[in-house]
Amino acid sequence: MSEIETERLRLRMFKPADFDAIYNVWSDRDVMRYIYPAGWPHSREESRVFVPRLVGRFEQHGWGQWAVVVKDEEKLIGYCGLKFLDDTPEVELLYGIAKDYWNRGLVTEVAKATLRFGFEEARLAYIVAIALAENAGSWRVMEKAGMRRDGTMMHAGLEHLRYKLTRDEFAPDAAPYILRRRPE
Repeated sequence: MSEIETERLRLRMFKPADFDAIYNVWSDRDVMRYIYPAGWPHSREESRVFVPRLVGRFEQHGWGQWAVVVKDEEKLIGYCGLKFLDDTPEVELLYGIAKDYWNRGLVTEVAKATLRFGFEEARLAYIVAIALAENAGSWRVMEKAGMRRDGTMMHAGLEHLRYKLTRDEFAPDAAPYILRRRPE
């Protein structure tokens, strides 16, 4: 299992004790309005299966979604990582953080770190990301992370902007990035 440290954040595996903190993010309508436009579809009890599922993806693929923790506060504020884009063989960059931490460049920081991991460690040929057109904050993150617009696609019955970055196009910046491998 891997952890990543950036300038301000730590990306680490989820653990059962994280449920309350991540559920607070998942249940915030402002955070989830573009991720699940109809709202987070699960009750608190139904959502308990998601943390073990996130850990299982790392065990299955060697990559997945990390808990995003602010280093100075040791506070979990969201998630970022990679997963298969629903009903496709493509790997998607995805993220979501608590709105108290929006507009600080934190999502761009974790997006860049996740892309670097995806290309350098997971050896993916390319990574995609999608966002609703009205979610300007999300597609700006994709662009700042070096992704380019690659058309549109239907997802969950809605048209999304599609972004893509190939391993050959990827150019890591000089931002701090420390990868730590943890014993499994």
